[in-house]
Amino acid sequence: MRTVESLSWIWIWVGISGAIAVIVGVWGEERAERKVLPYKVKERLKTVYWVILLVGLSMDLIGLIGSAITSSALELKVTQLKSERQWRTIPQTKIDRFITLTKSTTKVPIKIILGMTDYETENFRIDFTNMLSQAGFTNQEIIRKDGVSITGSLAGNDETPIQAFVLYHRGNGAPDEIVPFRDPKKPNQFAGVFYYTDPNGAVPKIIDSLNQIGIPVILKDSKGILNPEEIGVFIPEKMY
Repeated sequence: MRTVESLSWIWIWVGISGAIAVIVGVWGEERAERKVLPYKVKERLKTVYWVILLVGLSMDLIGLIGSAITSSALELKVTQLKSERQWRTIPQTKIDRFITLTKSTTKVPIKIILGMTDYETENFRIDFTNMLSQAGFTNQEIIRKDGVSITGSLAGNDETPIQAFVLYHRGNGAPDEIVPFRDPKKPNQFAGVFYYTDPNGAVPKIIDSLNQIGIPVILKDSKGILNPEEIGVFIPEKMY
């Protein structure tokens, strides 16, 4: 962004310099015409000012073209930044779809965990808890842990930003269970397995449903954050 702004100022100065050169060229040529000088000297002087005039006009043209290109690049960058900084939201259409997908899912208690937050994170948390409530997951608890930070990406896909992490820890010695799940990029295909789930089978169903409605989430072990058998959702700050 700073590079684009710097180029913008460069083109402005090129244009100003060109304008000054045009003024000097016109003024000099007119002055040389009026001055009483030997013919050859006058012609040489007029030629010098004519060259200055041409250089000034060329600089003006270059400045205009450069400014137009820089302006387009700046607009593109602003549009890109606006897109990147769009807040995470959950429209009612996604909520309705989530309600349908989780209709038969056991309505287990869900803890909403927050680490560092900002206005965008808090707004998304409100949307998320509202969606859970409308779907029947009314037993919720907000837990704030300023020092907690969780990162991760979809398997083999670092480009899709994770909007939330579903947390679950079965406890020491609990046997693994294999449960298929969907890849948000290919909602009609099962792309892998969870290696642990809750006794009610709610964890994979919740994750599968969230991914289907376009809220990319992955499963993380909640050891050290929640007690064994507790289910939570960690909502991270959006990475801009």
